[in-house]
Amino acid sequence: MKTIAVVNQYYPPDKASTGWIAKELVDELRTRLPDWNIQVIATDATYKGGVQLEEGIHDPNLLRIKSYTRFDNKMYRLLGSLYEGRQLAKKATEQADIVISMTNPPLVNFWMSRYAKNRKRKWVEWTLDLFPEAFSSAGLISKNSPIYRFFLRQYALNTPDYNLFLGPLQRNFVYASHHFKNPHSILTCGIKRFERGPMPDWRKQYSDKIVVGYVGNMGEAHSAESVAKMVRAADPERFCFLFSLYGAKADQLKSLVKHQPHVEWTEGIPDMDLPWLDAQIVSLLPEWTNICVPSKGVSAICAGNPIIYIGLEDSDIYQFFKNASWLIRDDRLNLDSDIKLVLKVLSDPDAVLAKKSATAEYAAQQDRAYQNGLDELVQWIRSL
Repeated sequence: MKTIAVVNQYYPPDKASTGWIAKELVDELRTRLPDWNIQVIATDATYKGGVQLEEGIHDPNLLRIKSYTRFDNKMYRLLGSLYEGRQLAKKATEQADIVISMTNPPLVNFWMSRYAKNRKRKWVEWTLDLFPEAFSSAGLISKNSPIYRFFLRQYALNTPDYNLFLGPLQRNFVYASHHFKNPHSILTCGIKRFERGPMPDWRKQYSDKIVVGYVGNMGEAHSAESVAKMVRAADPERFCFLFSLYGAKADQLKSLVKHQPHVEWTEGIPDMDLPWLDAQIVSLLPEWTNICVPSKGVSAICAGNPIIYIGLEDSDIYQFFKNASWLIRDDRLNLDSDIKLVLKVLSDPDAVLAKKSATAEYAAQQDRAYQNGLDELVQWIRSL
């Protein structure tokens, strides 16, 4: 029996969202390829943040290696993740005929490309984030650095046999910047099914206000300053901002809006409460465009929430959902004026309802596209 190994740093029951995305892929592959052995190779790392979704998951085909990223120091974490990536790639290419790797830990693609080539394994990369580009976007390393150029060259020498991208703009960016084209599928993240539950307390409390949520990870790719600027510009008599955040910039945002009377913080918002929001904020710093494609945008649409997208127009999330989104261009020229315009439009119930009405078809489109992307991947695997 042929073996496929799905590789990611995290895997359930750990609460990291990428682990649950990996599990969904594993479940789909096992359904579509019953004659293949689908193995999972992950670390025993524990993600700091997120929401525990389920307990007691046991996968007999799950192999975990020891994690070396339990450090607060960024340099130690980087060195630990490099070693983890090597171990994951080494173990996966020992075990499997085809390896499907995600992009955690950072630079696992560097090791995967080398081991897959040397051991003549087929390699599929699902680019949730792009590395080493993400290090440059985070300001950790210059694009002119010899180290940065080294990793780019190594990736170019050993490109994947098949690519999974989060959107067509990300695909175009990768192909243009790395100068290759391979068989590929578009496979977005964040597709979920939401059932509206009973009216939550916060919706009752703010029944006369427009409730805007920001839910999930606020990491390096997101703009705490731009979100805070929107909060400060909003009328406290008309708006409430409900934040349930974790990640590198969550505390920064909390500090920036700590004196705002129309901000509520909560440890977690159950999925059944999300459809009660009027809109959700999704932010992406300009320098992270196509390096990262926020899955929270897809999940917001699936929950029936229009998106307030703070970022650049030429990004997959905004282009996917134009008719269910408001754009705030995150640049010096347009940010302030776009915030004022969006806040004004949000005060019109008919305008909000029109955006909400568009979310159902968009959610169905995303689900169909995900299934089509999986079908294309399975067809390629069977063609081997």
